[in-house]
Amino acid sequence: MALLAVGSATALAETLPLSTSESRADSTILVHRAEQPFDIVIDGALDDPIWDRVVAHGEFFVTSPETLEPAPLATRIRMVYTDRGLYLSAEMEQDPSTLVERLSAHDQGFLTRDYFMFALDTSGEGRYGYWFQLSLGNSRADGTIQPERQFSSNWDGAWRGATTRTANGWSAEFYIPWSIVSMPRSEGMRKMAIYASRRIAHSDTRHGWPALTWSNAKFLSAFHPLALEQIDPRQQLSFFPYVASTHEQFDAMEGMEDNYNTGLDVFWRPTTDFQVTATMNPDFGTVEPDAVVINLSAVETFFPEKRLFFLEGQEVFITTDRASPWSSNSTVMLLHTRRIGQRPIFPEIPQGSNFEYSQFGRPSDLIGAAKLTGNVSSYRYGVLTAFEQDSRFLGTASNGDPISISQSGRDFAVGRLLYEDSNNGYKAIGLLATAISHPDLDAFTQGVDLHYLNPAGTLQVDGQLLRSDVESGLGYGGFFDIRYRPNRHASHEFVVESFDDALDLNDLGYLGRNDRTSLRYRLRLRSTEWRNFRDTSLRVSTGTGWNSQGETISSGINASWEVTTHQLNEIRIGTGYSPEVIDDRNSYGNGSFTRAARKDIGLRFRSDSSKRFYYTLRANWNSDYDGGNVFGQSVAMVYRPTDRFGAYVDLGRVERDGWLLFRGDRRFIVFHAEMWSPQASASFFINAKQHLRLNLQWQGVKAEALRALRLPETGPDLIDVGDTVSKDDDFAISRLSVQFRYQYEIAPMSDVYVVYTRYATLSNPIEFGFADMFQETLANPVSELLALKVRHHFGNH
Repeated sequence: MALLAVGSATALAETLPLSTSESRADSTILVHRAEQPFDIVIDGALDDPIWDRVVAHGEFFVTSPETLEPAPLATRIRMVYTDRGLYLSAEMEQDPSTLVERLSAHDQGFLTRDYFMFALDTSGEGRYGYWFQLSLGNSRADGTIQPERQFSSNWDGAWRGATTRTANGWSAEFYIPWSIVSMPRSEGMRKMAIYASRRIAHSDTRHGWPALTWSNAKFLSAFHPLALEQIDPRQQLSFFPYVASTHEQFDAMEGMEDNYNTGLDVFWRPTTDFQVTATMNPDFGTVEPDAVVINLSAVETFFPEKRLFFLEGQEVFITTDRASPWSSNSTVMLLHTRRIGQRPIFPEIPQGSNFEYSQFGRPSDLIGAAKLTGNVSSYRYGVLTAFEQDSRFLGTASNGDPISISQSGRDFAVGRLLYEDSNNGYKAIGLLATAISHPDLDAFTQGVDLHYLNPAGTLQVDGQLLRSDVESGLGYGGFFDIRYRPNRHASHEFVVESFDDALDLNDLGYLGRNDRTSLRYRLRLRSTEWRNFRDTSLRVSTGTGWNSQGETISSGINASWEVTTHQLNEIRIGTGYSPEVIDDRNSYGNGSFTRAARKDIGLRFRSDSSKRFYYTLRANWNSDYDGGNVFGQSVAMVYRPTDRFGAYVDLGRVERDGWLLFRGDRRFIVFHAEMWSPQASASFFINAKQHLRLNLQWQGVKAEALRALRLPETGPDLIDVGDTVSKDDDFAISRLSVQFRYQYEIAPMSDVYVVYTRYATLSNPIEFGFADMFQETLANPVSELLALKVRHHFGNH
């Protein structure tokens, strides 16, 4: 019967004329295969003859706001494919005077503008897929999707696309080579599925086909099914050589240093379900600056990965959505690739010698790295290895002679195996293991992740059991995130997590803190039925957490109400309360102490973001230590006078009079502090492929000591030791990052960069006001970097 079914489908495809791309009886769309060679010019204009001979699909519905009414504007999609790839066109009706075009850099698909995107489930079983987006004006974005709606923009593919304005709207064309996407091996008829979405910026609405919203219980598994016959992609072999020249200075004492590098990335996909990527003598100099952060707490700041090699094909190593920056839960990752190539392990310093300590903070160079990923039947797998070079540091011995010391580089290995069953819901179990080898460090971690989605899509469970084996011993932990969506308007989330005090993932992963057990509940209610508002959202969360000593370290309840008006303004009101808890971290190992109850309230207003000028106002208050207050305000403004130029300014200020900081020897000080954190950026697009950007971030803090407290040997209550502070306890911090970047996208995944970056920090500039502090910081950089980098894609696709 199976052979007859395949034979019948094959016969049907052979008898279809070139114009057919129609739905079968089971609603599966049989996409037309073009047997004869044909040419489509990917220019966005649908004037190629083949588009007149292919049936259109356009059953779009309003998905934002979530009315699910038939879309008032027509959208017609046409598809045709060959052995080499899929061609898709979108014809969109709209009053041309209402079109919103805004150019942006690659993968900045979140701007309020007109765009069209589609996602393709290439597994055909709701296990994994890819999404592609074109905005009016030819700005591109792409990425991957995993169950059930884990979108990522980390993947980049060598596909082509273009848009153009028409007399009654605009249109888009895509060409997606089969060789750039992963697919299971298949004989005869291949199953896929599709979802398409269109944004209409001037009304801030989205239309989707099928009618899937962000609050739908099911997403990836509910795409519209497609059938494609006899796809036999050729293997892909691509080379990405690069050359880079840098002119760098780390501080005034060291002078300038010139570096010239060449390297090579290799991408090989011999079959649709297996690929290998490798890099030799890699240049991982980032062209995206990290956020400027002043963190005086005991919890490490999480910085996301921005290096292209590690981002590409990383999705199989992502075990849960806690690795996503959009997760509502704390970040937990066995693999955080920012650890690879970070500053070396601190070496042993000869007694009496003198070294410039800034060199110990420089990133380690890598010899190379390799990544292997694939799938076999219901299994997906991945292997990642990387090797650091030895580091050398220069200094002077106690007698004044120059000396050098070295530190060995680390070796990294990661293995991943995932079993998935997407029949009648989704069930999966995976294993991820990591290892680091170094003469001074051996660290091993393992994790088993579990995933379940019931057939109706209303119940979703994601969890992970963790184990670490480091020098300090064995550690264990785990979590379960349970989501229940009885309908589109309500969702419930239950979180259970426990990490013992020996669990240590931070050699190659990330865990903000161990030694905690937590229980949390979140409720979200959404509605589009209010007369005075377009849509509303109410969120309520509560929870508690304690450490291994039984001390309550977190507790409280929070609520927020968000509304969008019919004028497309957004308003958010939030409030929260936390009772008295124990802080067992910010004494840095000297014991636990009591933090008083805390209250907070915040307001946010954002004007219509489809306008050329819009703004966001924020104000918040919360109680600080021992009755102190924290007042925060910010105003952010965006101005885009043309489609090619945009400017952004964000002025943030915080004032607090109860800032409690540990100062050593069981001594705490309460400070009055003022903090400024302005950001500014400006972008100009010569065209969609050439981009100039200036980005500035600064944070400045001035803190005046008010009084001192002491943590007793017994008991958690801090003792006020009176007016024992002086001007020597006051401090100031100033940090700044400025980057100017020119990017020219020669072709997909082929770029030229010219980047100037300046980092600066002042050592306790307590004598300056904020304006002078900023000017002095800008004028005295700690490091400057001028880099030219060219990366080009050679290969078949």
